[in-house]
Amino acid sequence: MNIPKLGIQHEKATILLGAGASRGASCFEGKQVAPPLDVDFFTQVQSLDLLKEDEKIQYLLDFVRSEFDPALGIPMEKFFTQVEALDDFYDTARIDRGPRVRRYRNILDNYTATLAAIFDRVGKQAGLAGALRCNYHEKLAGMLEHGNENFPKDVILSFNYDCIMDEALKAKARKRWDAARGYGCNVTVGADFWHNHAGPGRNATFSIQLLKLHGSLNWKRTLPTAAPNPPTDGIELRANPYESTDRSPLEIVPPVWNKAVGEDPVLTAIWKAARQALRDGGVMIVVGYSVPDTDLLSQSLLHVAPTENGNMISNLIIINPDPGARRKLVEILRNALGAQSRVLHLNTLKDLRKAIDLECA
Repeated sequence: MNIPKLGIQHEKATILLGAGASRGASCFEGKQVAPPLDVDFFTQVQSLDLLKEDEKIQYLLDFVRSEFDPALGIPMEKFFTQVEALDDFYDTARIDRGPRVRRYRNILDNYTATLAAIFDRVGKQAGLAGALRCNYHEKLAGMLEHGNENFPKDVILSFNYDCIMDEALKAKARKRWDAARGYGCNVTVGADFWHNHAGPGRNATFSIQLLKLHGSLNWKRTLPTAAPNPPTDGIELRANPYESTDRSPLEIVPPVWNKAVGEDPVLTAIWKAARQALRDGGVMIVVGYSVPDTDLLSQSLLHVAPTENGNMISNLIIINPDPGARRKLVEILRNALGAQSRVLHLNTLKDLRKAIDLECA
C-alpha cells in the first residue's frame, strides 16, 4: 500500500471490512436506506419499500414478529443463533418435524436468498441501478499493491456478504486484481466478469487478495449430492450477486455464534490465507468492524494471527464512530503493537479520504 500523506510508502497492508464499511459507502450517503447492521437488521429491513412484493423478506419478518419480537428489535446474530439452536434441539430430541419445526430449517436454508433480495431492494430504493459502488472503497482499492517473489501482496479481509469491495477492485485495481486467483480459493467459472484486465501491460503474477471470511453473495455453490459427502473445493462467481434465484446455504456463513467453517474446503482455504496475511505485519486498516462478543472465531483470528511470526503492525488505522469498539479492537491487537506502532482513530471512510488528501472521483 502506498499512502505518502500518512507516511506509508509501499508497505504490505491488510484491510479488514466489517458491516460498517458497507453502511458508510458513498452510494448510500443522504439516502433513507442503507445496508443493515446486526443491531438494526430487522428494523432496517422493515423500512424497505414494497416489502409485500418479495415473499422471502416478508416471510422472514413475519417469522421474527410471531416467534421472537413483535417490534423487530432483536439483533440479527442473536436471532439466527436462537433459530439454529431450536432446529438443533428438535433434531437432537428426535421430535417430529411438523410445520413449525420445519420453519426453523427453512429460515436458515433460505437466508442466503433472503439476504440477496434485501440488498437488491436496498439498492433499488437508494436509486442505484445494478452494482453497488462506493468512491471510498474505490480509493482504497486504487492504493493497494500486488506482490512479488520477495514482497507479500496487499490483502482485504471482509466479513461482508455484499460485493461493494469486489466492484471497487474491478474498477480501480485493474491488472493488480485477478478474480480467478484473488479470492483465496478455487474459482471455476465467472472470474472474467469480476476483474478488468483491459489496457497495456501484463497481469500481476501475485494478485491482490479479497478474502471473504463469511462467504459472498456473488458465489454460486451447490449442495453435496449426499449427506456424507463434503462440499466441493471450488466456487463459481455470479455476474449479478443480488439476483432472485434459488441459492445454496453454502454460499454464505449464517450469522450464528458457532460459525463452523472447518468442514468446508472453500472456507478453510480462505481462513488459512487470512491467518497468513495477518502474520505478515505491516499496515492494518479496519473499517466498520465492531468486534462482536459472539464472533469468537474472528476474535481468535485477530488475537492470535498477528503475533505468530513476531512481526509488528506498523500503522493501525481504525475507522469506526464507536469509541468503545475502537478501544476493544486495540486491546485485541495489543500484542501486535510495538513501541513504534502508530494508531490513528477516524470516524468514517470520508474522514480517511480527507486524511490522505484524496478527492472523490
